[in-house]
Amino acid sequence: MRPLLTALDDTLQHQIAAPFAQVASTDHRFFDRQLYTSIAPDGSLTFITGIAAYPVMNVFDGYFAAVVER
Repeated sequence: MRPLLTALDDTLQHQIAAPFAQVASTDHRFFDRQLYTSIAPDGSLTFITGIAAYPVMNVFDGYFAAVVER
């Protein structure tokens, strides 16, 4: 059965010429990660958040950290 197309198939995130649901590697350690960082202009607040997808293992994880100046 061929993978179905998704909305992500219209983005620039492809690794191979196949639907987005199909990854290029069978290595269980293959991952995609995104990281976001934000710092207030006066430095009083900083936060970092991220998410990781391990599609071969069907696992997602994520994190969030904040630092607030007192």
